[in-house]
Amino acid sequence: MRPLDGVRIGVRSLFSNWLRSLLSILGVVIGVGTLVVMVSIGEGTKQQIVRSVEAMGSNLIVIENRAGGSLIKRETPGLALRDVALLKEHCHLARAIAPLKMVPVKTFYGGRTSLFIGQGTTPELLEISKLTVAKGRFLSPRDVDEFAKVCVLGGEVPGRLGVREDLVGKFLSLKGQAFRVIGILKEKKTPAGIINPDICVFIPISVSQELSEERASLTNILVQGISSDLVRQTKRELTRLLTFFHKANVDFGLWAQDELLERQKKVTETLQKALGAIALIALVIAGIGIMNVLLASVSERIREIGIRKAVGASPLDILSQFVWESLLLTVTGGIIGILVGVFAGNWICGLLNIHLPQAEHRWEAPISPESILVSFAFALTTGLFFGLYPAIKAARLDPCEALAYE
Repeated sequence: MRPLDGVRIGVRSLFSNWLRSLLSILGVVIGVGTLVVMVSIGEGTKQQIVRSVEAMGSNLIVIENRAGGSLIKRETPGLALRDVALLKEHCHLARAIAPLKMVPVKTFYGGRTSLFIGQGTTPELLEISKLTVAKGRFLSPRDVDEFAKVCVLGGEVPGRLGVREDLVGKFLSLKGQAFRVIGILKEKKTPAGIINPDICVFIPISVSQELSEERASLTNILVQGISSDLVRQTKRELTRLLTFFHKANVDFGLWAQDELLERQKKVTETLQKALGAIALIALVIAGIGIMNVLLASVSERIREIGIRKAVGASPLDILSQFVWESLLLTVTGGIIGILVGVFAGNWICGLLNIHLPQAEHRWEAPISPESILVSFAFALTTGLFFGLYPAIKAARLDPCEALAYE
């Protein structure tokens, strides 16, 4: 049988039972469309993670205070300002170093009280975290040295306080003490390393120590390496120096921004594979539907098959006819499913851009030729696999029994 004849006969047969064929095609559309959406959204999520992490730079290293055990606490207080000074002096692979001390601060202004995250730090944080001042200025070395009661507000803080006026130069009450607002940051909308600057109140590190019960210890130390190519060497040098400073007490932990990127990529890929498996299950279910349609078609067309065999059609011709019908179902469903998947991916990204807006990067659903080919290949494989059994059953029918069938 020529391919064109197989297609013509297959189309005529499918149209004769158009509702049943339509339901089978719908199953393939759902499976292929879901697979395309999962792949495209997964790729878009990975791109979003990469952009967010790269916005901080791949040469960022975070040192965590892990002096949480009682034995360690008796021997060393963990990270301290002394470590920052020593690292600035001895770590030659570090471009900038900034301490962080987190202090929850109850903020009062204009009769409204809110709780924010206070971050005691130094001027170097502005460069390391790539923050931008929208109004006023950031902390200065003089503010730190003079224990100045000044603060810089994250971009969302005024809105959460219900304030529309310019707060620069005004006074806020932080933990019952008056602080003058010297600057407001531009909203970043993405985390800056381990902090979300939009909801933080930045104060001099010297003042944050006064407001904290554990004055000596720091929460973190942020280190900006001189090059992303030397991150591993920088980590080794920092570990060696801190181990020496702390007399071999490992009360700290280090991780680099690129490690965070790899971990988040793996999580996204795992989720993408899990969702892709769900889409493949949908394709298998669609394939079972196609097999049922073809088995019903074989049962309804036994006399037709017998007549075709009686006039000279070979078992291969009969086999080809039903395989073509199966392929027509899956190819049609695959093409429509790809189009639906592309549209659905862009629609979902549009919703994400509305409800999860990004100041710097928009959500995208990239569609690669590979993902389309893989989805289409799975659809074809499903059609061939589940269409083969009904086709073989039809090809093995005995002509005499088929002609005598009522």
